[in-house]
Amino acid sequence: SSPDDLDGIVDHIRQFLNGHDGKLRVTVDSLNEMAYYADEERAREATNAILALLDDHDAVALFHLDREVFDADTVDEFRDLFDGVIELDEDGTVTSEFADD
Repeated sequence: SSPDDLDGIVDHIRQFLNGHDGKLRVTVDSLNEMAYYADEERAREATNAILALLDDHDAVALFHLDREVFDADTVDEFRDLFDGVIELDEDGTVTSEFADD
């Protein structure tokens, strides 16, 4: 699917999850492209739909987001959707933050 076809992306992930067994993993690269070609609100809605599918299938995902592209409020809105965030800084520093269950 193209980055502006968010329904197609969600549907593709749905088909993958429905068509495979076991502990499944999905990578979404990138939220930046989705937000750029669709818009930020639709990208968040698609992300929520993907997260619901992952929850339904007990699957996990890695979402990529370049925080340099968005303002801090937008980055925070995306961060709040996830159970954990791993940040890779330009100097090679890796930090992580995970929600308590």
